[in-house]
Amino acid sequence: MLNQITSKTEFIFNNSKLLEYKTDSFGKITTVNSNFEDVIGFNKKDLFGKHHSFLRHSDMPITIINKIYENINNGISCFSIIKNITKKDECYWTLSLFEVTFKENSFAPTYTVKKICLPKEAHEFFISFYKKLKKIELNAGIEIAQKYLDGFLEYKNMKNIKELILKTYQLNSRELLSIFKYNHKLIKNRSTLIKDNIKEIDILFRQINNLGNLLS
Repeated sequence: MLNQITSKTEFIFNNSKLLEYKTDSFGKITTVNSNFEDVIGFNKKDLFGKHHSFLRHSDMPITIINKIYENINNGISCFSIIKNITKKDECYWTLSLFEVTFKENSFAPTYTVKKICLPKEAHEFFISFYKKLKKIELNAGIEIAQKYLDGFLEYKNMKNIKELILKTYQLNSRELLSIFKYNHKLIKNRSTLIKDNIKEIDILFRQINNLGNLLS
């Protein structure tokens, strides 16, 4: 069951911390690192055995979640921007990496999720973008929202959400991956560039917004 919390109180944690947890093939949490416990306020006892979706903020568009599952169900690791909640019902935004691994002699995958906090100026575009997607989902349904998302990416000559992230934060694939390994502050250090680029992308986003009353 998805969490229905809609808190608007935002929690910004130290973006030099790497948050990490793992799930089994059913999405149930099996391990977490200490940073993850510290930030979200839940301990291992609270988390183990629970489906990780209970940590997801209800503002997250299902169309974005579907994109993630479309990849990992096909054994493909992927990136996304995620809005989650803490035990205190505070929201926080992260750049997230979803990795798929297979144990030896097993066809059942396990998943590792790594998260880095986004500074406030770095997720302004996604707040607007996700709000539009969520509104379409509620007013016209998931299928229409999916077509809108696909149309937006096609208009921007992008194949997936990863390419949108690369464009938004002016990164290449190697830099994006390095954020989760040793360069946690890369996005924060580019805050001015990011802010200017988000404005450019947001203008284009508004220009192709052709769904009329669905978004009014």
